[in-house]
Amino acid sequence: MGAVAVASGSLGGPVFGGGPRPLSPHQLELVALGPDVVVVDVRVMAEVRRDGWIGGAAWVPGGLVLLPDGGPAGASAGRTRTIVLYDGSGSRAAAIAETWLRLGLGPVAYLDGGFRAWQAAGLAVAGRARWHDVADPTRPPTRTFTEVTR
Repeated sequence: MGAVAVASGSLGGPVFGGGPRPLSPHQLELVALGPDVVVVDVRVMAEVRRDGWIGGAAWVPGGLVLLPDGGPAGASAGRTRTIVLYDGSGSRAAAIAETWLRLGLGPVAYLDGGFRAWQAAGLAVAGRARWHDVADPTRPPTRTFTEVTR
């Protein structure tokens, strides 16, 4: 993988030239600090409950996209943030990222190796012992696609 441009917590041109790009756990940790990046967990609830999640990530199970009026153009209109998807191993997130790009919902990247790689890197995990911190104690923070992408 080529160099990843990281400036002030944002993703630069080389990351998104032509398709979704994999980010290492440490690259994601750096860019997730920026206001122009949103991290989206696309795992199913059983995985999230069992393993926890990356703090601050929105949860869109299976990468379900409910397009607003105007279809893909409406979903991308006025969007200022880059989406970084993750799943358990990286394979589902990569496929969903590719689909989102084909729908015109870019820019988008994914966590290479998924949540397992994040854990193996020793990075912080939220939620495993803190279900009382979310509004509904049975699930992590859930967002609609429109909320995630604004």
